[in-house]
Amino acid sequence: IVAERELVKNATPEKRMASVVRAVARVRQPDSLVFGFITDTHYQANPPFTSPPHVLYYTGSLKQMRRMADLARAVKADFVGHGGDVVDGIRPKQDLQKDLQDVVRVLKSSGVPVLIAKGNHDDGSLWCFQNKNGRGDDVLSQSEWFRIVTKAALDAGAVGDPERADAGYYYMDFPTAKTRVIVLNCSENPHTLRPDGRLQFHSIGITDVGARQINWMAKKALNFQDKKDRKEWGVLIINHVDLSRDTALNVHNLNGVLAAYLNGGKFSGESYPGVCGVDPGRVSCDFTAQGPMKFHGSLYGHAHRMTKKDHYRHDGRLLELNFSTALASQQDLDTANAGGFAMLVLNPTENKLYVFRFGRGCDEVYPLTLTAK
Repeated sequence: IVAERELVKNATPEKRMASVVRAVARVRQPDSLVFGFITDTHYQANPPFTSPPHVLYYTGSLKQMRRMADLARAVKADFVGHGGDVVDGIRPKQDLQKDLQDVVRVLKSSGVPVLIAKGNHDDGSLWCFQNKNGRGDDVLSQSEWFRIVTKAALDAGAVGDPERADAGYYYMDFPTAKTRVIVLNCSENPHTLRPDGRLQFHSIGITDVGARQINWMAKKALNFQDKKDRKEWGVLIINHVDLSRDTALNVHNLNGVLAAYLNGGKFSGESYPGVCGVDPGRVSCDFTAQGPMKFHGSLYGHAHRMTKKDHYRHDGRLLELNFSTALASQQDLDTANAGGFAMLVLNPTENKLYVFRFGRGCDEVYPLTLTAK
């Protein structure tokens, strides 16, 4: 089916969007999960730059997000997702907040839930180091991110952490496709200040996940004990970085919990405080009563390239797809060479994930559910 899609690389954006609509319709089934996904848009209105790649990185991405929202509405998608680095984070907080609000508004125009993972650029801490000598009064706090971004997902039916009101992680169930989409927060920098009021760390290049979030995932997000048909359910994860990222603090605990979920086993480990001092503690889970479950895969960004990974951790096999293509020049924005997005069709019955690209990249199809090693 993917190979039969019309070759419309030189067509107008409108014709290429229509081609995606037809491609989705050809493979869609009654139990499909259909969604748009984009990442690493690094949006910034009115950037202080006048030449590529910055201009398109900062301004053109909003146009691509609007196209994704339009396509999602046209195909009657279930949700739209973003893999983080929504904004570039090199503006004063009041401007960064407006940029985030612009993005959320555009994505919500799709008429479907908007699920956004937080990236390492999204808190503006880099701006504080580059322009304010590290002072933290211009950084976007976790609670401000929650108010502008995460709350929209919870208002649409997502489930967060009841013990942490401003948590940037949550999940949403899609019963028709029997799929739970889990959005993780790999940028839990608590923005600890030094005695002189400067931030201890900025978030660029730091991916910390604390014990609270991992235990929430183990006890809540991966717990299907309340579902009589739980064996038919699967999990899809949206995160800013890949789960096999060895430089991410506590990734061994994340993978240990996922492998235990996948195999119906147990895991325990110690969560370290990390570079930013994210909450340490004991991580544990026991999925023996729940039994082996399905893991559909993980979608992420950060690396600015399209890649596919099959990796093994703790006897579990995890599929990861990176959709973060670097945006092309301003002149390429309306061509097929521009960094774009994907419309995806997850078909549980035939065990396939279809990927239809708009912009740079090619269509792909992957086996959906992976089993234990």
